[in-house]
Amino acid sequence: MKKGQLMAQPLIYIFYLVVAALIIFFGVKVIGNLNDNGDKVQYITFVNDIKQKIDSTYNDNLGSSASLDEITVPQFVTEVCFVSEKDLTKVTDVKLKQLINISDLSESNVFFAGVEITDGPTKYLEHLTISGTVCDVTRDRKINLILENVGNSVEVR
Repeated sequence: MKKGQLMAQPLIYIFYLVVAALIIFFGVKVIGNLNDNGDKVQYITFVNDIKQKIDSTYNDNLGSSASLDEITVPQFVTEVCFVSEKDLTKVTDVKLKQLINISDLSESNVFFAGVEITDGPTKYLEHLTISGTVCDVTRDRKINLILENVGNSVEVR
């Protein structure tokens, strides 16, 4: 080997190391973003499933009912509360109690504990009638509540 080639060889190895480090760094970043996006998609699908169940019960005949236990709850959602009055005695999650306490109930009537997504852990779902506060802890990844058509709205029980 010539003297110029010997001097350039360490630079080539340094270049390889820098390229490998950049590939690993950006690969880890992309994988992290995929996990976050997966949680968002799972949460949005979950909320849309609840909306669809409420809408289908609302469009059914008076007195018809539907169970929410068919909806699979994302693993990070630990409790679901349907709220019309700030009765915090049925709420078990501390952060959820604080969220319900500071929320305007005319803008939100469903609250989810454990949700850290930017869309927020609160939603307003139409056609819904709630007697006080109805909560369910979702350790079994199911909502053990029933929707019933009461004529002009759907009641959660």
